[in-house]
Amino acid sequence: MRLSAFLLVIVFVIGCKSSEVAVSDNPCERIPTLSKEIADLRALQRETGVRIDNRSVAVGRETISTRLRDKRAELERARELCAEKSGFQELADARLILEARGRSNAGIANGDAAAVMAEIDSAFQGTGGDGGFAANYDEMAAIFADELSADPPIFYVRNPESVEVSESKTRAFENGTWRGGEGENTDMYGGRYSAHWVKTESGWKIRSEIYVTMYSDQ
Repeated sequence: MRLSAFLLVIVFVIGCKSSEVAVSDNPCERIPTLSKEIADLRALQRETGVRIDNRSVAVGRETISTRLRDKRAELERARELCAEKSGFQELADARLILEARGRSNAGIANGDAAAVMAEIDSAFQGTGGDGGFAANYDEMAAIFADELSADPPIFYVRNPESVEVSESKTRAFENGTWRGGEGENTDMYGGRYSAHWVKTESGWKIRSEIYVTMYSDQ
């Protein structure tokens, strides 16, 4: 392995450990964060050629494979606690929705507009925190493309508090808090949001969202 890749592993693992100092009391808020951390670890694993079930590169007392196992166990526990806290009607579907939200958050954090849009339904409509309206999928795609390619890039994260699946198991309601910012400042504004999910042939997708800005530094 190249020295640069090895150093990257060290920095990443130390960063993951230090991020655990401040853990939310709300297990639902941990699910998107944990999903992103697992995705980042897997990406680093692919980049450095480390294998989970074969030979791992040791970094101090931990390895990437150990971190992955720990994060997966933590994610599973967070899902269970979140289900108990929120009283989900359909645990399996609610889990899938929370995982999709985690992928959406990760896409924004990584500046990947295509990954964000992969979680959005083709009939999407949405209202932003300032009342701006995206009338369709293409308009939302253009907004994300512009914001994530800006200098500095725009950042958002959504922290779900509850998910309720309909009796027909074809629709679901999610609500929670959100925050956003630009560049290094990731908490310039935020508020509340809600989302309408629909079950499609390709999984749960966001049909519509509404955001309300409750605080802003601007």
